[in-house]
Amino acid sequence: MFRRVVRLRGILMAAARSAVMTVGCGGLLRCAHTVPADAPAALAVSPKIRAARNRSAMSGQPCGSDGVPAGAVPRRHVRTREQADPPFIKAAGSAQRRILLDGSSRVAALTAGAVTLAAVGLVAWARRSRVSVRAKLVNDVALPLSGMKRRARDAQGLRREIARHRRIEPARPTLWQRRERSVRTDLLNGAEVITVSPRGGSSGITILYLHGGAWVFDVLGPHWRIVDALIARTGARVILPRYPLAPESTWRQTYAFLEELLGSIGAEARDRLIVAGDSAGGCLSLGIAQRLRARGEPLPAGLLLFSPALDLTFSDPGVAAIAPRDPMLAVPGCREAARLWAGGTPLTDPRISPLFGSLEGLPPTAIVTGTRDILHPDALRLSDGLARAGRELALYRYPGQCHVFVGAPIPEATRALDEAGAFIRRRVSASDARRQRPVYPEAAAASFRRSNAVA
Repeated sequence: MFRRVVRLRGILMAAARSAVMTVGCGGLLRCAHTVPADAPAALAVSPKIRAARNRSAMSGQPCGSDGVPAGAVPRRHVRTREQADPPFIKAAGSAQRRILLDGSSRVAALTAGAVTLAAVGLVAWARRSRVSVRAKLVNDVALPLSGMKRRARDAQGLRREIARHRRIEPARPTLWQRRERSVRTDLLNGAEVITVSPRGGSSGITILYLHGGAWVFDVLGPHWRIVDALIARTGARVILPRYPLAPESTWRQTYAFLEELLGSIGAEARDRLIVAGDSAGGCLSLGIAQRLRARGEPLPAGLLLFSPALDLTFSDPGVAAIAPRDPMLAVPGCREAARLWAGGTPLTDPRISPLFGSLEGLPPTAIVTGTRDILHPDALRLSDGLARAGRELALYRYPGQCHVFVGAPIPEATRALDEAGAFIRRRVSASDARRQRPVYPEAAAASFRRSNAVA
């Protein structure tokens, strides 16, 4: 879909350039200045001639036979279809003049002018809203044209989309990624676990990336773009599992699979592990951290959440306010997907909606969210909850951006991924510093006794 966005942007820009350089200027000016031969005399006279006649009447200077004062304005300013073209049309050549003179020239000129005005208006609109032109094309052109929101707007539409996606092979790493990265596919309980690493060796950082898809859809192309961007910024090894999906599975099978996968990574490596995810994957990332904390197991070095789904009731008042402006998600379809994944468990259960669970003792968390996303209120509530719990967090808000905009080829996504990469490196460095800091129990005890000794 995003390749189509880039292609559409190129087509629009090329049309705008051609409109200005060829048909647009000449055709619009010709439509504006050409007067039919049988038009009334008042319409066939330019404003300059009328002004000259008025001056002549006031000064008493005699006019010529054509009604124009002698030496004031030449007759050539009166335009009729039979008269000669202005110089800029003559320069275009006889073929161009014939195109402009026929009946379709006006339609072509007006079309080119409309495209030009649309392009100029889009640029002005984007600048006024402080959003890039490419982001405007994605949010207001590509996504509405894709029909994504319309097709999954309710329970029936969502089920049709699930059936359609089951017939489609999930997205794989691109040929460029397979050439530039090392890609390995393993099986865990019959499910694929894909590991992507830099060919020159990783930096020692491991990212467990849990893809989004409303708990019902498999890996999509933008997920691999996000994975590759994280590798480029951190040198990390990224593990992307194709975890069990609803309606064939529920949250119980999904979390059981992820816990077994974390066990294979090893508890000793979690101080250099970042658990990341987008949308439904953000829900799973926070949920798995809460489950590890409840069992007293070592936690990852940090959580990275892109547009996370955290309250699966979608009952926050902010959701209803944003829903008309969200170009991608519809509340009824999202609620139906959550109901399928819950498998009969109430949506308010903390195991389903991690926002209702305890936020105490969680690792440092980074949240990336856009304000045109119905899940934006969830991100704000999580940020407030982590702040009240005294946990370290970083909230990155992007005005005017849609759901999981980091997967789109737009400048805002580049900035957000830069911030995500910096967060990952910062968290792993802090974890390494804690691990390498020497601890001397005897010296610490002696220092404590000296500082508390009574003189």
